[in-house]
Amino acid sequence: MAKKNSSQGAHFDFRPIILDFPTMEVDEKKNFASNLRSCRQSLRLTREKMASELGVSIHQYRKYEEGKDWMRMHAAMRLTLIYGIPFTALFTGGCYSDLCPPANTLRKWLDIQIYSSRSQSAEFAMFISLLNQKYSDNPIEYEEIDSWPTDSQIWQELPYYYSIVGQGLKHFRSENKISQQELSELLGVEYRTIGRYENDKQSNFSVIMALRFLAGCGVSPLQLIQNSKLYQRRVLQSERINRLQIWMKTLSDNKQYNVSRIAKILSNI
Repeated sequence: MAKKNSSQGAHFDFRPIILDFPTMEVDEKKNFASNLRSCRQSLRLTREKMASELGVSIHQYRKYEEGKDWMRMHAAMRLTLIYGIPFTALFTGGCYSDLCPPANTLRKWLDIQIYSSRSQSAEFAMFISLLNQKYSDNPIEYEEIDSWPTDSQIWQELPYYYSIVGQGLKHFRSENKISQQELSELLGVEYRTIGRYENDKQSNFSVIMALRFLAGCGVSPLQLIQNSKLYQRRVLQSERINRLQIWMKTLSDNKQYNVSRIAKILSNI
């Protein structure tokens, strides 16, 4: 499979700010580790199963949960693709809380999050139709904005994730006319690191680098992989979940529970 130029046509709302990352992030690995453990426990997974889902060794996964290393973004992307959990959710409660979704909302509607993130377009349309039949007095309006990439397309593209990100970084700098040195200052890394990312020579673009990109540049790191199937799937996941969350807030607690139960049953079929 040829490597994809996933960043062509991307536009960025660039709002740069120099931040003191070492001071800000002094306790962030501990916070990340705690959130990761809570996430795994909410999913009712063992460490071995979680490591398998993320595509890493159990030794490497333990380092994440012990706050000894940052998760790489390809592993975080697997978590998102399989369970719909954005990597920013793993930073809730820390110095980047303003950029993260509320943890309680994620836990409360986890079954809905999982089903919405996995189901094909026809399956999700059936789910919406079922909800509208059950709650005809308060229907949910939703129409898929794009075609849902197949699992085969997603998993074929994932090995090229860092190449796609590297191309996205190049395009980002070109669009905003900034040097590798200037971008390195915004991300708090050596300028040579940016060059290695861009030339696909350093496959350790981590969750903290992605979050620094968001905080320091004011741009979602998702924009770095535009025009890829990974981007397409992630946007559709977000659209589904955001629309359902808006609708769920109009329901009573009992009805919210019933919707979650329906999603869980469908996930197990």
